[in-house]
Amino acid sequence: LILVPNSKMSSKSGLWDRNFQNFEQEELDKDKPLEDEIKINWTHVSCLQRRKVDTLLIGNDQSCHVFDVLMKERGFYKLATIAYADFKVDVTTSQRGVAQKVTVYSSKDPQKANTLKMGQLGPSAVMMARSGTLQDKEASKPETIFVYAPNVPSAYHFCIAEFLTFHFSPKKVFAFDLLPRGRFVQNFDEMEMPLLRKLCTSNVYENSSEQKSEEEDEMNINDFPFLSKVTYLETGNLISSFSAAVLQQCEYRGDIQAMMLVSVSDLDYLTETLIGFGRVLVDVIPDVMNEILNCNVSKKLQSIVSKKCAAYGNNNGHLLTGRDMFC
Repeated sequence: LILVPNSKMSSKSGLWDRNFQNFEQEELDKDKPLEDEIKINWTHVSCLQRRKVDTLLIGNDQSCHVFDVLMKERGFYKLATIAYADFKVDVTTSQRGVAQKVTVYSSKDPQKANTLKMGQLGPSAVMMARSGTLQDKEASKPETIFVYAPNVPSAYHFCIAEFLTFHFSPKKVFAFDLLPRGRFVQNFDEMEMPLLRKLCTSNVYENSSEQKSEEEDEMNINDFPFLSKVTYLETGNLISSFSAAVLQQCEYRGDIQAMMLVSVSDLDYLTETLIGFGRVLVDVIPDVMNEILNCNVSKKLQSIVSKKCAAYGNNNGHLLTGRDMFC
């Protein structure tokens, strides 16, 4: 790996203006460092350049295990790790366990990234590209980013969410999270577990009022066989997680279509939860999943995903990370 020197930034670095709207003039006059400063360690110099990706996936707390099941072995490459510059453990933060770094993965190998534009290769290369003789199949593939976030301290939620949406400028975002059964407002003793629920930004909700999307770039829930059957999260439930911060940032920007998938569950039902998240991935990134699992048949792909999730979920030692590790 080529380790690029750490980048440091916080919500007051000048890239984003979220916090400034709530600051008093006296606070703006004082150059006081915020507590959400992060350090980003890139694996390759090509990763430093801002890019526009097709899909951004967020695996928060226990939901990050879906990456371990389906994507860790092959198909994704490490881009960066995000650490917390001035994180201090106190009575509140210690209840969530040990804070863990955020790792960013890509479906494209950064070592093969194009560092030169076609025009810089000379007129002959441009002519070959126009005639179809010179084609870069890897460059034409849509890029998918997976953010592996096992345990992010709440003070850093918005800073990391803003950085991810700013640096990668995704067209679509799918964030995964778990809601403990005890915090589910509609909880009752005989409730069947786990429950999969969805939340989406207003632009996705408006697009989904139509039967099919009119434009190719528009996300329409009706275009997804499995997602279209998932119920919206009931009113009254409060989610304050890293995935929720990403969804809020997408809604604030207005130019990113985002959806959050929440599994209402106990830790004992992680197997079923992973199966549900796996089926969502087959829905939203079918080409990537086909390539990773080497299967082009939708029903067979669903079966492979379910078996892999079940095998992983039934192994010992998979409950040691996440929000409810002390429950």
